[in-house]
Amino acid sequence: MTSFHEIKFPSEVSFKAKCYAEFKTSVVSLNSGYEKRNQQWLFGRRKYEIEFKNIGKAEANKVISFFQARNGKLNGFRFKDWDEFEAKDENVGIGDGETTEFQLIKNYGDENYNYQRKITKPVEGKLIIKQNGSVVSGSAYDVFWDKGIISFDTAPDTGAIITADFEFDVPVRFDTDFLSLKTEEYGKSSIEKISLIEIKQ
Repeated sequence: MTSFHEIKFPSEVSFKAKCYAEFKTSVVSLNSGYEKRNQQWLFGRRKYEIEFKNIGKAEANKVISFFQARNGKLNGFRFKDWDEFEAKDENVGIGDGETTEFQLIKNYGDENYNYQRKITKPVEGKLIIKQNGSVVSGSAYDVFWDKGIISFDTAPDTGAIITADFEFDVPVRFDTDFLSLKTEEYGKSSIEKISLIEIKQ
């Protein structure tokens, strides 16, 4: 089973990352000139690239230490995407009087064309749950912080709208087992571009 470390990549370093959103679609060109497009992934994933040029020794050591502790590609970890780490009034479900567990999600698009992104790594202390617009006491539910699941002690009433405000991290891994460090000048180093890839959980 793939291992995941519940630890966050240094946020002061992740601030420099470039983000790419990726889907996978196969396209077949027909003899008629039309296309047939097939969705191969149900959900997209994100990739990140970080460049380190002329950075101080302390920052370089922090990155190298983190990489070594993850054993390269082997172990996943949390990553803060500074371009998108917050959600507000996200509709995560509607009560039916029986269901007690709800998965945190982030919605994109509109009511006609909606895409739901599963959030599995909410940030502790940054979550507010509401029912029909009223804040729910934290004593009324538990949170699985490693899965993004809200578990109510009592099932919400039928028709109750469950919404959430939260911050979240992205589960990622290094996309390399090799890290190159170059000394540019005394006290300054460069690390080859590091790529990270989102882990689907």
